[in-house]
Amino acid sequence: MHENQNGGQGLAGFVLGAAVGAGIALLLAPCSGQETRSKISGAARKLKSEAGHRLEGMTDKIHDVKESVRSTAKDVGAAVSAGRDAYRRGPQETPVTREVV
Repeated sequence: MHENQNGGQGLAGFVLGAAVGAGIALLLAPCSGQETRSKISGAARKLKSEAGHRLEGMTDKIHDVKESVRSTAKDVGAAVSAGRDAYRRGPQETPVTREVV
């Protein structure tokens, strides 16, 4: 569960790291303007694709957690309802069974 809680921070760190890395690479690799634009465009497409995949994965996890919470809420609701009904019925005598030895 701890991994899911830091998903947004991980994605933000990934995006920031990719942007810094791309900037440094452009500064250190002398290319023509056309080559530089092409590299920037390719890096942007790759970054967009990777971010989309990560977002898709987080969306799936959120959906799974939501369904789990719904299921648990139903179970808790049923248990509370059963407890309420039992309380309203009051104490009931249960027959005592004796074992014959």
